[in-house]
Amino acid sequence: MPEIRCLKCNKLLFKGQFIEIEVKCPRCGHLSKMSAPERQPKSKAHAKTNNRQCHTILR
Repeated sequence: MPEIRCLKCNKLLFKGQFIEIEVKCPRCGHLSKMSAPERQPKSKAHAKTNNRQCHTILR
């Protein structure tokens, strides 16, 4: 199960899979928006890549 951590302080925010999520770190208050890559048939070229996208919002 993948671990998702705060990009600023590295606190564990949750474990699991998601499609889209917006989460605020309880430790440092950093707000992150994340979206999983769109599912496509896996080919040998894409089998070893992790394409998770992350958009950071600073307030």
